[in-house]
Amino acid sequence: MGEKSIYRYELKYALQESDLVNLYAIISQHPSSFKTAFPDRTVNNIYFDNVNFQCCFENLDGISERTKIRYRWYGEEEQFSKGKLELKIKKNALGTKKYFELDHPNDVNDLEFQVKNTLNKHDLQAALHNQYLRSYFIDDSRKYRLTIDRNLSYWLPNQYSEIPSYSDNRIIVELKFDQEDASTIDKVTRFFPFRLSKHSKYGSGLMNLVY
Repeated sequence: MGEKSIYRYELKYALQESDLVNLYAIISQHPSSFKTAFPDRTVNNIYFDNVNFQCCFENLDGISERTKIRYRWYGEEEQFSKGKLELKIKKNALGTKKYFELDHPNDVNDLEFQVKNTLNKHDLQAALHNQYLRSYFIDDSRKYRLTIDRNLSYWLPNQYSEIPSYSDNRIIVELKFDQEDASTIDKVTRFFPFRLSKHSKYGSGLMNLVY
């Protein structure tokens, strides 16, 4: 049975590597007093899709109700078996996640078998592996969470190596908050002089490796 969280907003900024110093300066001086919420850690995802890459194209086309399927674990490759299966569900501007525990998959083939059976979707296949370093911040009201992702690396499934098949030098910033806190989000965003983006790591990686 999947564990589901509440719906929330998620705003994204796709920045250049040269913006990173300015970004940290803005965070350190922000009136909302953002502080480190969790130590930096490496995030790994393996995304699942059908042979037509339906999930990817629904995301890129901005379909209002869509689902992204991924297996996520933290740390290096030896932590692979300790991950969770996630459904990232989007309805217009709001999103939520549904989580499933798997039986400690030992490789991508075993993972694919378990995902198909857990979701009862036998047309799924492992489509993309990505990895990045994430920093975590939270404001003093504990309503607004900010993450910074950098060192974005991508591989096709079963092709992981120390050298990425594709690297993205951009910095992806995500600002996350619950529905009831949307009315005061301007007090946070007005200090970020960056343009909002619809960036998708899955879509970006797949377009650069497959298409």
